[in-house]
Amino acid sequence: MFASPSHFIEQPSDPYCETEHERYRTLSDHYPEGLNANFLVSDAEALEAKYSGAKGLFTDPETRDIARNVPDILEALGDLKGKQIVDLGSGTGLFLNFLDAAVGPKGHVYAVEISPGFVELLRKKKEDEGLSNTSIVLGSTTNSELPADLKVDMVLLIDVYHHIEYVQTYMTKVREGMRTGAELVLIDFHRVSIKLTG
Repeated sequence: MFASPSHFIEQPSDPYCETEHERYRTLSDHYPEGLNANFLVSDAEALEAKYSGAKGLFTDPETRDIARNVPDILEALGDLKGKQIVDLGSGTGLFLNFLDAAVGPKGHVYAVEISPGFVELLRKKKEDEGLSNTSIVLGSTTNSELPADLKVDMVLLIDVYHHIEYVQTYMTKVREGMRTGAELVLIDFHRVSIKLTG
């Protein structure tokens, strides 16, 4: 689950991605409107209706492994008191309440999203739930848009890595924002082709 910053930049020998340009061209073939188009064009109300709440696609423990395993994930993160943490692709803010409380007033959480609709939802969550140790950041497809001089203790990519279009460019920027000894927490899935019958 944990990796040092030096291990997450794709290498040229990667058979699945010779270059960032090749990866992007492959993604473009499959997603002509863009890998994250459905998130980028939807407003906050539509995103909340589809992805949030007890039966939301991001939050329903019955249908989403990440939501079902939240307690185990949080336990694995360990003591976060006083840490500077980035939650990349924060979405509906599934982990924000815990993270905000766990870092305490001497720490901080940066919830980064490229979707303006999700950013709006996150800002509302921050205000409604009094998340005083959290900042909401509108990022881009190539940069988290965090302050250039910020050095963080932990970066979370929870069910997000497969949404990054420009992996080398983006993750190089992420790496630059991590202090020596910082942790990268990468939780994602491997897509398996199966034939569903019913």
